[in-house]
Amino acid sequence: MYEFRPVSDRIARMRERYRNTKFTLDGERTLLVTEFHRRHKTLPAPLFRSRLQYEVCSRMTIRVEDDELIVGNLAKNYKGTTLWPEISGIAWLYAELDDGSFYTRKQQDEPMHLPDEEKEKILSVRNYWTEHTLWTGMADCYPEGTDDIINAGVLNIGQGGRGRVVATGHLVPNYGRVVEKGFGAVRQEALLWLEKWKGFSNDETDPEKYYFYQSIVITCDAYILLACRYASACRDKAAWTADPVRKQELLMMADSLDYIAEKPARTFQEAVQAVYLYQLFLFIDGNYQNCSFGRFDQYTYSCLCAELERGSITLEKAQEIVDCFWLKVGSLFNARLRYTAQVTGAYSTFMHLTLGGCDKNGKEASNLITYMGLEAAARLKLHEPPVSLRVSRRMPESLFECAIESSKRAGGIPCFQNEDLIIDTLVKGNYYSLEDARNFAVNGCQEISGSGNDYSASQCTNSCADINLANVLLLSINNGINPANGKSCVPGHGYLYEMKTFEEVKQAFAANIDYFANWLCILNNCLEYYHWKVYPVPALSVMLDGCVESGVDCVRGGAKYNSYGTSVGGTAVMIDSLAAIKYMVYDQKICTARELYDAVMADWDGCEELRLKICNMPHRYGNGDPYADEIARWSMEMIGKTINSKKMLRGRLRMWVGSASAHVVAGKRAWATPDGRKYQDPLSDAASPCQGADKNGPLAVLRSAVSYDHHNFPTGFALNLRFSPKTLQGADSISKLKAMLLSYYDMGGMELQYNIVSSEELRAAQKEPEKYRDLVVRVAGFSAYFVELATGLQNDIIARTENAL
Repeated sequence: MYEFRPVSDRIARMRERYRNTKFTLDGERTLLVTEFHRRHKTLPAPLFRSRLQYEVCSRMTIRVEDDELIVGNLAKNYKGTTLWPEISGIAWLYAELDDGSFYTRKQQDEPMHLPDEEKEKILSVRNYWTEHTLWTGMADCYPEGTDDIINAGVLNIGQGGRGRVVATGHLVPNYGRVVEKGFGAVRQEALLWLEKWKGFSNDETDPEKYYFYQSIVITCDAYILLACRYASACRDKAAWTADPVRKQELLMMADSLDYIAEKPARTFQEAVQAVYLYQLFLFIDGNYQNCSFGRFDQYTYSCLCAELERGSITLEKAQEIVDCFWLKVGSLFNARLRYTAQVTGAYSTFMHLTLGGCDKNGKEASNLITYMGLEAAARLKLHEPPVSLRVSRRMPESLFECAIESSKRAGGIPCFQNEDLIIDTLVKGNYYSLEDARNFAVNGCQEISGSGNDYSASQCTNSCADINLANVLLLSINNGINPANGKSCVPGHGYLYEMKTFEEVKQAFAANIDYFANWLCILNNCLEYYHWKVYPVPALSVMLDGCVESGVDCVRGGAKYNSYGTSVGGTAVMIDSLAAIKYMVYDQKICTARELYDAVMADWDGCEELRLKICNMPHRYGNGDPYADEIARWSMEMIGKTINSKKMLRGRLRMWVGSASAHVVAGKRAWATPDGRKYQDPLSDAASPCQGADKNGPLAVLRSAVSYDHHNFPTGFALNLRFSPKTLQGADSISKLKAMLLSYYDMGGMELQYNIVSSEELRAAQKEPEKYRDLVVRVAGFSAYFVELATGLQNDIIARTENAL
C-alpha cells in the first residue's frame, strides 16, 4: 500500500483558510481597464493589448499572504476574483444585480461576496461597457444563416446572447520556456528585430511585425514589473515580520522574484513560482479559458535534481512547495455567469496538469514530482488543478499504487491517459512530429495538445464548439425541424416514417453531421477573423514556440502548430436511439416508424408502454453487445472522419469525445429521443453509457468503448466509470484495477476516469452537505466537491451505474 507524506503545519493552516474563505469580487481591474480603454482605444491592437497589460500590472493591488511560499493574487482580496469587461462584457453581472439573483446564488451556482463599495465601482462604468467589448464586435460577425444554426440547438452558440464569447484558450502555454529561458532573453530577441526595423536592414519593413515585436517588449516589461513588485512586497512584509525564520524566508523569496523576473529559474521553488506567476499573468491579461499547466513534473524537474545534488532542499520541503502551488491554483477563479457555473461545475477552471509519461526519446520519465503532484491532490483533497496521468506498461508499479490511492481520496484524480495510443494517433495523423507527439499534454477537460508549441483552440475559437448529437439525430428524422421549437433549421431529409430502410436514416444523419461540421468551421472562421483584427494575445505569444521566431501573433498562426478541436455530446443517446430505430422498426418490427416517430414527438406522453419496451430492449451501448456496438462503430467512426477532414483558417479541425458537464444542460436543449429519454433529461456524458443502461459490469462497458477506433479522436476521449468502495477493500484491489486499465488500453482504449464512491454516500451528502464538504467526485472532464455541484449534476452522478470488480 502506498504511503503518503504527512501534511505540514503550514499547509494545514493554508488549506483551512482556503476552504473557509469565499471568493470575493472587486472592481479594481474594471476601473483600471475602463480608464485605459477610454484614453487609448485607437492604438494599434498589439500595442493596446500589451500596454493595457502593463497598466494593470503596474497598478493592481499586490498581496503576500501569511505562510505562503508561492505568491500571486488575481484581485484585491485573499481568494479574490475580478472582471474582464473589455472581452465579454459584464452585462450578465448587471442583470443579476438588477434582479437580485446574484445575492441568491446557491453554493452550486458559485456564490461570491461583492462588497457594496466594489459593487458601486462596477456599476459606475455600466454605460461604457454596453458597446465597447470584444463580445459586441463579434456579435456582428456571424454570417447570414446563423439564426437557423442557433435554432437547431446543435452548436454551442447563442447561450447568453448571440455574441457568446470568451477570450482565447484551451491550450498549454509554454511554461517550460519561462522556467528555462526567462523573459529577459525573449525581450532581447524582440529588441534585436526592432533594431533591424530602425535601420531598414534585411528589407524588414513589415508594420505588422513591427507592432508585434513592440508588443512583445512591452509584455516582457509588464511581467518583469509584476515580478519585481512581488519581490518588493515580500521585503515589505519581511520588514514587520517578527518571526526570524519567516523573515528570512520572505527575503529569500524577494531575491528569487527579482531574479526570475528576467532570468531562468535556479531552484525548484523559483521554477514553481515562475510557472504560477506566468499563469497569473495570463489570467490578469485575458481571462483565457482553460490555460493548462502541461507537463509540470517535466519542466520543473531539472531544478529539483540540481538542488537535491547540492543538498539545498529536502523532499519534504519540495512537497511543501508543491502543496503551496496546488492551493494557489485553486485560488485562481474567474467570475462567471450562472449558466457557465452550471455547465462547468462549481469553482472549476480546467487548468489541467499532466503528470508522468515518456520523454522525447520514448523512455519512461516519471519522477519524484509526479508522485508529489498526486500526493498534493490526495492529501489536501483538492480538485484544482485537474490532473491527467500518462500511462503505459513502462510505468512503475509504485506510481500505479500512488495514482489509485489518490483516486480513492480525491475522486477521479487523476484520469488515466493511454500515452502510447495518443502518440500513435498524433504521429499517424500528421499532427505533430514524433518528438513533439511524445511531449503531448492535456488541457481543459480532456483535450490533447502540444506542450507550449500549439495554439490548439481545442474547443474552437472562443469555445464555440460542442456538437449536440441528440439534436442532430432529431433533425435528421424530422425533416430538418427542431421539435423543441418548431423551427426549420437545416435542409430536410424527410421524416422517419418516410424512410423505408435503416440505411436511409443513416444517410440523413451522416449528411447532417457533415452539414454542422461545415457550419462549425464557417462560424469559427468568422469569429477568428475578427479576433485576428482586434484581439492579438502577446501575453501568450511571448512564450509559445514559433511566435517570436516568426514575428507573428498566435491568433494569426504564429505558433509552431495550429489546430482546432470540437467535442461531441450525447454519444450513447445517439447510439441507443439509432439502435432503437433499427431494432424496433426495421429488424423486429415491434412498432412502425410512424408509431415511434409520434411517440418521440409527443415526448412519450401516452406512450409509456412503448417507451419501456425500448428502455428494456436487449441492445444498449455499454453492455458489450455486438448489435449496439456495431452501430457505435459506424456512427463514431463516421463522425470522427467527417470532423477530422475539415480545415479552418490556421489549421485542421480535430474531434474529441467529451462534454465537461454540459451534457446535463445540453439535455435541456434536446427534445425527447428515440432511446426513451424524455425532453430536458440529461444526455449521456462523454463516451459513457446512458445513465444506468450498462448492466453487464465494467468490462462490458470497456468492450463497447473500444468497438470503434480511438485513433479518430486526436483531441481526446473521456470515459467515466463509477465503482463501489468495496472494490478497493481487498488485498488484490489495486492489481485488479491495474489489470483492467492495461487490458483496456491493449484493446485500443484512449482514456479512463472513475469515481470510487457509493450511491448511499452521495445521497447522504445531498441530505447533509456540511458533513461531506470535502467529498471530491469526478464529474466528467473535471472533478469537484460534490456538495458544490448543481443538483442536476449531483443526480446525474448518482444515476451512473455503481460497478464492482
